[in-house]
Amino acid sequence: MLNTDKIIIENPEFLNKTAKARDKIITFLFWAFLIYIFRPLFALILWLLFEIHVFSEDVFNMDVYEEIVKFLIKNSFTIFAFGVIFISWALYNKVTYGNLHRRKPVPEVTDEEIAEYFKINIADLKKWKNSRYIKFDIEETDRGISIKEYKKRN
Repeated sequence: MLNTDKIIIENPEFLNKTAKARDKIITFLFWAFLIYIFRPLFALILWLLFEIHVFSEDVFNMDVYEEIVKFLIKNSFTIFAFGVIFISWALYNKVTYGNLHRRKPVPEVTDEEIAEYFKINIADLKKWKNSRYIKFDIEETDRGISIKEYKKRN
């Protein structure tokens, strides 16, 4: 049975030293990689807010912005056309299929069906459902599992 006093999430001191070292190294590598990936964003923020040039001053110059504006103007019709196509397709799907409910609800399972499947007494099942703690001895059979006996804790 699971000893809840020794769950590692609740008590990380139960981890061994190699696991702790491994986790710290993986965490450090993750953050280093994340900072490396977002390095241009950090440089942009430092440049815009504090005029600090972390990398090369040519990385964020006005010529780059002019090229971006030219690109957007040159391809504005294509960008607009794709936007119209995707929005039209979404609206078409919403109008055509929006009111359909194809997912069937999960059927209710009655206590009688559960008792019949596990070959147990319905009265016992109802007592078990209202109990706070039950310990079962389960036996595997060719049909699945069956309950040999149960003990109710007082």
